[in-house]
Amino acid sequence: MTLASAETGAAIGMLAGPVGAALGGLTGAIIGALIGGTTGCAAGVALGETVDTHVLDNYRCLDCKHTFGRAKASA
Repeated sequence: MTLASAETGAAIGMLAGPVGAALGGLTGAIIGALIGGTTGCAAGVALGETVDTHVLDNYRCLDCKHTFGRAKASA
């Protein structure tokens, strides 16, 4: 993602000459990295919520403080 954005920015920046290509490539790389980071963060949040809901022990007995997960339905 970042490399493709940098290449696109450099190609567009070529219209302004070598300096434009360098600045366009740098700008494209930064924008690509921000988009990639945001996408990765959103995916991590979704995965974390799924693991928290279905894998981790989410329930606690108020008497003995034992923690346990939701019972699985038998097929």
